[in-house]
Amino acid sequence: MGSIVSSLLGGDATAALVPSAEPSRVTAFHSSNRWQLHFNSFKQLNQLLPLIEKNYTLDNKYWSEQNILSAAEWQDAATESTSGPSRVTAFHSSNRWQLHFNSSKQLNKLIVVDFSASWCGPCKFMEPVFNDMSSKYTDVDFAKIDVDELSDVAKEFAVQAMPTFVLLKQGKEVERVVGAKKDELEKKILKHREAPKFAA
Repeated sequence: MGSIVSSLLGGDATAALVPSAEPSRVTAFHSSNRWQLHFNSFKQLNQLLPLIEKNYTLDNKYWSEQNILSAAEWQDAATESTSGPSRVTAFHSSNRWQLHFNSSKQLNKLIVVDFSASWCGPCKFMEPVFNDMSSKYTDVDFAKIDVDELSDVAKEFAVQAMPTFVLLKQGKEVERVVGAKKDELEKKILKHREAPKFAA
């Protein structure tokens, strides 16, 4: 645990006890909901850390049983930006999101919403992957919502951990993926991007 704390702080864990001129990296929580989101996301990252450390030494190995990114993909996601232009729309206003959401009810188009947070490790790993998907699937709308910025929207969709990807069609949730699960997310996008067959 000490090594994890040390690596997260970028050095000796005891350095956090010494007053410093550097900007504080302490996060103060004033909402039990925000703390629960942070705690759930940290548990997810903490479970992935041993897998990441174990598999960094393996060449291009995929963790199919965990259905998450391969070691090479984790490294790419952490260090590289998206290769193509991003089509992800970030919403910073609840009103703007509501307008977009209401207008989407009239269209038979898939919307994928990424609920994330700036302090969420798995979210940072998935960001370039999500951007690449937005460039790849141009018939799908990709949206991004920060759970701290638009906590009311996150609550409306019952988001309990980050990242959470909610797939919407005509105003209704059709699927959701919780966690940094690239393959599962892409599979569900492919499943729902085609128009449903309505009964005559």
